[in-house]
Amino acid sequence: DLCDTFSSVHIPNSITSINGSAFDETKIDSLYWNAGKVTANPFSTEFGSSLSLLYVSFGDSVHTILPSFCSYMTKLSAVDISNSVTTIGSYAFEHCEALTSVTIPSSVTEMKQGAFYGCSGLNEVVLSEGITTISNSTFRDCTNLTKLPLTSNVNTIGNYAFCGCTGINSLVIPEGVETIEAYAFDLCDTFSSVHIPNSITSI
Repeated sequence: DLCDTFSSVHIPNSITSINGSAFDETKIDSLYWNAGKVTANPFSTEFGSSLSLLYVSFGDSVHTILPSFCSYMTKLSAVDISNSVTTIGSYAFEHCEALTSVTIPSSVTEMKQGAFYGCSGLNEVVLSEGITTISNSTFRDCTNLTKLPLTSNVNTIGNYAFCGCTGINSLVIPEGVETIEAYAFDLCDTFSSVHIPNSITSI
């Protein structure tokens, strides 16, 4: 508490829990998170500085990015996700409005609901080849996206997945997608052309 000279913090894998308000009223701008044994999101209560974070790196001991881990960190502009991560939790990066690009490594096989919901600055997404489903609201209101971050391995686009993505002008669904669920492209009123592949079986 009140250690307001910290600019960076390294949380190692030996940490199993972080108790109440451990980093309250600090001014951390970068975090190296390797605490793969921690199962509860520390930013909901323990990190008073969470909104000041500019950079987060996930270490090799992290397999799951916890739900809402970086949610509403509006200054967060860079994220480094290690090849050990397999799951990005629901709303993990919700409303990280300063985030402009993200690379999802090939180890990731699941992005849960709303993972990048409201990341209005997000312009470039390199998607893991292991992702087969774009979950509900994953990229909802990512208004700066100009093209769909899809690979040939994606077979399902979930409810509201790209709702409000008004930066996309031409909608090209790649071959391999079989299902487009309700409101997947709701409020995308900037489309000038749409390509629906032969692989689609349900809209």
